[in-house]
Amino acid sequence: MAYTPEKKLSMAQFEALIHRATPKQLSRLAVRQLPDNIPDSLADEAPMEVRSVVEELIFEATAYQVNLQIELESQFGTDMLSAMALSQQSGDSRSHLLFKSRVRKMVDMYTRSKKDPRLLKSEDFLQLESEAKRLLEDLRQETGALAFARHTIEGNVLAAGPKFIGLFKEALSILTKRFQEIERTMNLYFYVSVMIAANEMNYVRDHIIHVEREASAIKIQVDEKRETLAQMQSNPISRRTKKALISEYQESITQMLAELKSYEVVISENKLLEWLDVVVEASLSAYVKKQAGSIIRTARLGLFGLLQKYCLLQEDSARQVARNPFSQVDPKKTIMYMLRSEQFILDYFAKKKERMTSWLGGAAQNRIDSLAVLERQLISEMRKNQKRVT
Repeated sequence: MAYTPEKKLSMAQFEALIHRATPKQLSRLAVRQLPDNIPDSLADEAPMEVRSVVEELIFEATAYQVNLQIELESQFGTDMLSAMALSQQSGDSRSHLLFKSRVRKMVDMYTRSKKDPRLLKSEDFLQLESEAKRLLEDLRQETGALAFARHTIEGNVLAAGPKFIGLFKEALSILTKRFQEIERTMNLYFYVSVMIAANEMNYVRDHIIHVEREASAIKIQVDEKRETLAQMQSNPISRRTKKALISEYQESITQMLAELKSYEVVISENKLLEWLDVVVEASLSAYVKKQAGSIIRTARLGLFGLLQKYCLLQEDSARQVARNPFSQVDPKKTIMYMLRSEQFILDYFAKKKERMTSWLGGAAQNRIDSLAVLERQLISEMRKNQKRVT
């Protein structure tokens, strides 16, 4: 098997060379050419005539790696040692493999849901979505570790010298490739997630409008009955002659007020945060913005409307019937709702930046800068949207 002197061999190349090369050819291999972490069993599997040479090479490679790690830690510190160790891990992690599998199935079910919307409410899809969300947190930690490792190595490249510069560049290439592979899968996840979130928010908005129309109609009937009841009770004669009717009206009003409670609108704060996170991640992804820019804009507007409604409900929680989120309200209260909506977004971004710093460490700055730009955009867009709907 042909090989280039001083070029590092992969494990597969080294195994093939063992079975084809002569003892003399093998003995000429430089220790830097040998793959990392050669298993001792490889010597046992080698042809008898080269076995002693292979054993010697494995010993030299192990000693070289140990000395290299000691020198790395001594010269560049423990973070650098950890970063280089991370670059030596090959293939997708278990979490990434599982996440890719879940995302592919989500995309398939989302595509099929265009013909059968019930699929997105099925137990199978909800289970997929739940598993993907859990695995996403694992991948965020993994990409954080990869980004921090890249940041650490990049900070030491200039001081690497001829002995380490090749190793550092190779490590950066490996880490970047792994990071990009995970990022591609996450982009696909946020692409399908923002599509689903936009549909969910449209459904919730339409449901709220429908519920509040029904509640408004009942409230009008209650007000009319109360007015009629008040007229009957204010007249001494009718109070005596229409006792049964008065009692009937009182019972009817009580029943209608009880019915109104079933029309109360509830918006989950956790769901709002989930939608906001999807919108933010989709907005940060160049891939998703290119593939689904109009959907992201629709999702943002839907989120602003529901967030405004959520804050209005928090402010008016004592009322039986909340106001329609898209009708005119008192200007002073509009300002209050808007400020509460802004605070909701500001709180989210503060926590998001804090989490990113914990994931990425010193590598977080670029991501945090992008978040800050997006934060300002969302606040600005929300204010404009507020003016349009009030």
